[in-house]
Amino acid sequence: MTSNGQALMGLYFSDQRDCPPVGRVSSSDTTAPGVISDPTAGEINGRVLRDIRISGRRTSQGTQCPDFDSGLGAELRVGVLDALGPTTDTASARDIFELAAQELQAYFAGTLAQFSVPLQLEGTPFQKKVWQALLDIPYSALVSYGELAHALGDKAASRAVGVAVGRNPVSIIVPCHRVVAANRRLTGYGGGLHRKCSLLLHEGWALA
Repeated sequence: MTSNGQALMGLYFSDQRDCPPVGRVSSSDTTAPGVISDPTAGEINGRVLRDIRISGRRTSQGTQCPDFDSGLGAELRVGVLDALGPTTDTASARDIFELAAQELQAYFAGTLAQFSVPLQLEGTPFQKKVWQALLDIPYSALVSYGELAHALGDKAASRAVGVAVGRNPVSIIVPCHRVVAANRRLTGYGGGLHRKCSLLLHEGWALA
């Protein structure tokens, strides 16, 4: 996580390609794995993840496929990173981290659908516009890149929207995992398709 002491500026998986350099991880028994070189790689039940599609809603939420290990549980045990943003108040940054961690735990426990941790997202005006649109996607909803571009007023800009979605600096809380292809394929995810798959399963979607 990154913070400027007033808001959360970044939330990255430890092996995410765009994760900035960090000073240390607060949990000494955890080491970061290698950086994800291909965010579309991976398999589930012997099938290539890039070929998986969303098939509809499940009747019960929170149940993952039997031989799929997302690694998300391990992520929650990593702890918070030192503040990386410009801040003179480490205590305030840690308060932001603790609130984000509490809300993430509640999200994965199924008791929270809307995050309240303050955010400050740094990017181009277009990126910020896309990220704000991501925040407007309700819990357990899906939109396509084209639908997102249309909502932003330029239905021909789906490729540019996809690039901006991929540069989202706050995983999970800014829910870029809820954006899929028009044919409901998962496409890519900065933290790896295995995590996108797990997040969508957690929110009640079924895979085909």
